[in-house]
Amino acid sequence: MGSKVHIKICFFVMILLALLRPTKAQYIHFSQFGFVPLYASPAYTNLMDGDFRFNAVYRNQWASVPVNYNTVGATAEMNFFQFEKGSRLGGGLQFFYDRAGDSRFTYMQAALPLSGTVRFAKRHWVAAAVAPGFIYRNFDPSQLNFDNQFTGDAFDPSVNPNESFPRTASFDFDISLGLAYQYLKNPRSGLLFGIYYGHINQPALSFFNDSELRMGSIFSAHLRGTVKLIERLDVVPEYFYRFQAASVFLGDVNIQEHLTGLFFRTYLEYTLKRRIALNTGVYSRLNPRRKTVSLSNRIIEAVYPLVGIEVNAFKANISYDINLSSFTPATRNNGGFEITLSYEISRVKKIRKNIASCPAFL
Repeated sequence: MGSKVHIKICFFVMILLALLRPTKAQYIHFSQFGFVPLYASPAYTNLMDGDFRFNAVYRNQWASVPVNYNTVGATAEMNFFQFEKGSRLGGGLQFFYDRAGDSRFTYMQAALPLSGTVRFAKRHWVAAAVAPGFIYRNFDPSQLNFDNQFTGDAFDPSVNPNESFPRTASFDFDISLGLAYQYLKNPRSGLLFGIYYGHINQPALSFFNDSELRMGSIFSAHLRGTVKLIERLDVVPEYFYRFQAASVFLGDVNIQEHLTGLFFRTYLEYTLKRRIALNTGVYSRLNPRRKTVSLSNRIIEAVYPLVGIEVNAFKANISYDINLSSFTPATRNNGGFEITLSYEISRVKKIRKNIASCPAFL
């Protein structure tokens, strides 16, 4: 099949999945979704040029607000075994950590994704992955203030708030699945599509020992295309969709997060031994909500420029969200600063020795 047919198929699949009504959801988010592969789908674990890949991401959101949000992530992937025809097995480690609010509410997730990638028709790959792991959440109630501590017009921290919590931390097993498809026309043109179904077992993370309060499953889809425009310029458009349904954690909020944009990769040098490129682009985050939830929230939540550099197997990119939502009066349009780092390593390939026996008389 041609590349146009594959693009149509991928868009059709995403539209169908977006129309489904998934279960309850809650999850951290990054703006540079395409540069944090395991955040987009665990099936990306082994879809890379090298044999090892390391990624790191840091995000600081709403720095102008008294209590901001800090999120970090780190992933490592490895090609365990490669078959002669290009199919391979791989695995990795992913870790995400988020702290926010006066209560120092902490969300920590770790997983060990395992993937299998099958190559067919020379330029096509299909990958499937399972990612078992755990989720941990906690908060510090001593950092919170309660209404009965306000006596008249004054606040008295010595007053006992008379608030008790059965526990301030929760921990549970978590499992996710991923599927991905990759088409490579050449090293600079191709298509990548991945989906992610997370929190399948709906972890029990209640602070009140209530088994009915569980984290809902989530769904996301990612599509990226790479096209060589001219000798030293590529364009990379991409789209990311994540569904967060109404849940006990989010309240009666139905959030559909759409992120879309593109960046240009301009090559300063492109040879067999050295490759240097600059990335420049712009993205937007769309976050439509039901009218029964909020009339003030705007559809376009943020726009953010992206700049970066690629030197051989090393990549570094920086983006900054310009907040356009109804939270603008508090943020003064300040959104989130985010930086991603990536590095790939390839094994030194063994040279096959063809030893031919020579006749003794030569």
